[in-house]
Amino acid sequence: MTIGVIGVGSAHGDDQIAWYLIDQLAARGVADNIHLEKVLAPAVSLIHSLQCYERVILIDAADMGLGAGECTVICDGAKVLSSQLQGAECHFSSHHMGVAEMWQLAQQLELSMPQINLFAVQIEHTETLSPISHTLRDRLPQLGVELDALLGSLQAGLAHQR
Repeated sequence: MTIGVIGVGSAHGDDQIAWYLIDQLAARGVADNIHLEKVLAPAVSLIHSLQCYERVILIDAADMGLGAGECTVICDGAKVLSSQLQGAECHFSSHHMGVAEMWQLAQQLELSMPQINLFAVQIEHTETLSPISHTLRDRLPQLGVELDALLGSLQAGLAHQR
């Protein structure tokens, strides 16, 4: 079974965190059935990327009201994305296409999507073309440990299913 670890980001401040985490995983190495990918926000190309995998860990920066650099893992991301958009009015523009809007588009197109696990990291700032904040850079090792744990549990679950 193929697992995709997809980092959604941009070159704007802490929105780069997913790309840093993908680079960190690549440097350590991953199993053959795990594919690492970086996607540029807005996330229009994310639909195609998701369709390549059976299971996905989707890493993204978010403003969730947590402390900068804290993360939230949502193991049934598809359910959360669907409920988040329930009754939301549809205004599609690729300039504002985030993960939730991408999910809504995929649903409207009736596309088959994989099981998605969201790994969301609280941002401190997303100033245009600025470097990642010191706070998030300092949290990279811990975020890497948490991401490894999620990936390990996903792999163990797949092994158990066989």
